[in-house]
Amino acid sequence: MKLLTFQDLKKLKGISASKVTIHRLAARGQFPKPIKLCNGPTSPNYWSADEIDAWLAAKLEQRAA
Repeated sequence: MKLLTFQDLKKLKGISASKVTIHRLAARGQFPKPIKLCNGPTSPNYWSADEIDAWLAAKLEQRAA
């Protein structure tokens, strides 16, 4: 499983939303939830590349419909 950082979401996947927007969408179930590898308050968030790819594919299908 490949994990993506917030910067990877921007650079590799073209997702330009802010961190706040991404977390709001994830809280509503409209974006994949982040993975925390540590429980500390400053530990970084990661996202599953497979989940991000599936989310992007679903967005493309919605646009085509």
